[in-house]
Amino acid sequence: MKYLLGFVSLVFVFSCSQQSATVTSNVISADGVNYDSLRTVLEEIYEVDRAYRDQRARTSEPNPELEEAIKKADAAHLVEVKKILEEYGWLSKNKVGIKAADALFLIVQRADLATMEKYFPELKSMAESGDATKRNAAILEDRILVRKKQKQLYGSQARARTSYNGEKEYFIWPVQDAADVNKRRAEMGFRLTIEENAHRLNAVYDPQEELPGVK
Repeated sequence: MKYLLGFVSLVFVFSCSQQSATVTSNVISADGVNYDSLRTVLEEIYEVDRAYRDQRARTSEPNPELEEAIKKADAAHLVEVKKILEEYGWLSKNKVGIKAADALFLIVQRADLATMEKYFPELKSMAESGDATKRNAAILEDRILVRKKQKQLYGSQARARTSYNGEKEYFIWPVQDAADVNKRRAEMGFRLTIEENAHRLNAVYDPQEELPGVK
């Protein structure tokens, strides 16, 4: 019953956010963009996204109902985010705030490879100019590389595999130039070294790890 109430509350939050997203501010910036309205929509997407993920993290047993709700929310969010990106481009965190800018990242980084590759160059360029978070750009770049079965740059991505004793384990996906990975991580705003991050994820990290299937 406790879980059901929590799940229903999430559905209610999502429903309310969809309705309130239509209420916008009339404040138009000098470049003709209503950043207040965009901030409202994106922050609501962020809150719903985090609420569902937090609920999943607190759920000890698989729940198809929750997973279906997350799937539907992710699909709806991707449609909304892509509309915004097509019309306005990747919005600067200096204009819509960090939470709203993070919403763009959270949704795009879970999308299909074509979508990630389409919007990554702009995110990377804005991160270099200080208009986007470098860490987000680094994570998205790693996710693209891993999806393409290539070595990642910053060691942000872990994957599951079957260990030698037949049990499931997580490992840090192979990294390019592992000797300098922590330097690259620091430059992109990661607070933890790759070793510390592997420990946090309870994942195996081997700097000599080769791509799966490569001897």
